[in-house]
Amino acid sequence: RLTKDWLEKWCKTPANMAELMCQHSVETTVEPNPAVIDPKVIIGRVLTVRPHPEAQKLQITTVTIGAESELEIVCGCPSVKEGMVVPVATIGSRLPGGKIKQSKLRGVTSAGMLCSLQDLGLAEKSNGLYPMPETAPIAMSFADYIGQSKELFDFEITPNRGDCFSVLGVAREIA
Repeated sequence: RLTKDWLEKWCKTPANMAELMCQHSVETTVEPNPAVIDPKVIIGRVLTVRPHPEAQKLQITTVTIGAESELEIVCGCPSVKEGMVVPVATIGSRLPGGKIKQSKLRGVTSAGMLCSLQDLGLAEKSNGLYPMPETAPIAMSFADYIGQSKELFDFEITPNRGDCFSVLGVAREIA
């Protein structure tokens, strides 16, 4: 099982790739990628961090996501720092843990969520927010940034096609 973006790092994939693969080499089906990250999760930069007035373990952050206004997000992660670039789940985003809604946490309105890889469903366990490179483009969809495709190709490779047991082998076959 390979994603389209993974294959495209090695070769160009035609629009009817699954059909061509079925006709000429191995049985291939196209499925929706179950691990797709919501496009409303975007890259943001933490501008300010201040302690929450009513909770010791919470902090209030101001985050820019490239829009005209900045978001105020309550965060419980102790690793959050000013200037940090992180994935931001905006209101309406769907994450494995549920849908992000505007909420009040101890009297302060939070307009989203700063995310770890665990929050995004990309890791079983996480030690804090996912720090991204300073060069990551603010306001870009996180899924687009990491190159996450909505399509997943499932190849039924038979034992006599050992050359297709890797991404490079499948890419050679496609090319």
